[in-house]
Amino acid sequence: MKNNFNQKKIDRHIEYIDSKVEEYEAQLNESDAEERNVLLKKKIAEKLSSHKKYEQLAEKLKESGEKQISLIDPDARNLLSSKNISGVGYNIQAVADAKYKLLVHNHIGESTDKRELARTALSVQSLLGLMHLKTLSDAGYTTGDQLYMCKQAGIVTYSSPMPSTSPYVDCYLLSRFIYHKEGNYYICPSGEKLIIHAGWSHRPNYRSRVYKTKACINCSLREKCTKNKIGRVIERSEYQDIIDENNGRAILNHDYYKLRQQIIEHPFGVLKRQWGFTYTLMY
Repeated sequence: MKNNFNQKKIDRHIEYIDSKVEEYEAQLNESDAEERNVLLKKKIAEKLSSHKKYEQLAEKLKESGEKQISLIDPDARNLLSSKNISGVGYNIQAVADAKYKLLVHNHIGESTDKRELARTALSVQSLLGLMHLKTLSDAGYTTGDQLYMCKQAGIVTYSSPMPSTSPYVDCYLLSRFIYHKEGNYYICPSGEKLIIHAGWSHRPNYRSRVYKTKACINCSLREKCTKNKIGRVIERSEYQDIIDENNGRAILNHDYYKLRQQIIEHPFGVLKRQWGFTYTLMY
């Protein structure tokens, strides 16, 4: 971890170094002891040298176009594993074909799978020279903009739906709210209409709109629905139609989706059980 950096971590180190240099310079101005002054000047020189190294590291990070950099192995990333524990390792992306169960593509991805579906699928499409293909992926890849890019390229996705959520524990899940595309509104469990509250909100990788209703004020189901003072709020992604399309496809073709494990786990089973590489992909 100490050899993995992002810009925020670099800035924190530089800020600390600047504060120590300022502290040593202040002590130097107040000190008359020659031996102590020599020691302070040495400390200042060491800190300025470290400052320069972090500036060079920041420049290297900027040139790489990446969000983080690892000094021991450039391919390594700071990953968030189970129980929200961080560790530096590898998010390996792999693709196997359905017919022969052979690995046809792999690369080291970013810190999560959320940004990997389109990159991986488009790479395979180009590699195999295909106009159209189907992908099977788990819920970690079910991200709106990724599904959109796949659809634009003629790639049909079967990505497991993300579980329906609620903003609070013991409140109605989002799946209880029915969206009506023609009128662009939601109907809540009590039969009230939630309409667009404002314009587009810009998120890192998508835009979204907020839907609300004034009926929450006197609703008898409010305690089961939300704890928000302004009532229940629904945020709908600009890619929600494509997400719903993918989800419906995966649910209606459940037996087909189940092939995912048989296809992608097969080559790793061969590597580990038949070829003896038992350490492969072990945490």
